[in-house]
Amino acid sequence: MKLDSIFVVTFLNAVAFAAPSYSPRITISVTNDLTGRNAVTTIPANGRFQNISSLFKNSAIDEHGRILASSAQLVGFVENVFCSFNNKDIVIPLNSAATFAVLGRDLESASLVPTLLNNFQLQCQV
Repeated sequence: MKLDSIFVVTFLNAVAFAAPSYSPRITISVTNDLTGRNAVTTIPANGRFQNISSLFKNSAIDEHGRILASSAQLVGFVENVFCSFNNKDIVIPLNSAATFAVLGRDLESASLVPTLLNNFQLQCQV
């Protein structure tokens, strides 16, 4: 009887650890407000950093290899998600409460201006 219990516990542990973990998928729209062009990407909320240049290569905001955008918005997300655009010490957050972010702004006119995002990374986690 003891041997059966040990086998069952071992089997259940193996099944639990072998099951793949699920990461919700988050959809973000990035816009160049000067040109009106935008592009959308969907990434897993697994905490891994994704290169912006790879995510938006050959998209509407790719101008000859330069990824230019002035704002971003979460358009498909789950509760308690936290996403951020990161470049060294610059962190631009998005979350389920604040779904819109300014990526570039002219301080004098307060208007949105396109920012080069090639060196940025995007990360989402729950």
